[in-house]
Amino acid sequence: MPTTVLAALVANGVYPDPYFGTNINKIPGAITGRNREMPEGSPFRVPWWYCTEFR
Repeated sequence: MPTTVLAALVANGVYPDPYFGTNINKIPGAITGRNREMPEGSPFRVPWWYCTEFR
């Protein structure tokens, strides 16, 4: 099923739901606003690749 990295991490309980209260502040590297550069050290600054095998 198509998803984002953050959505998959939230679904697996790694991070809390970012749309509830101030939970967005608990996600490392989270910044608010548009057209802002992702901070150094953020796990979301680099691209993520998905790989799987079908049998």
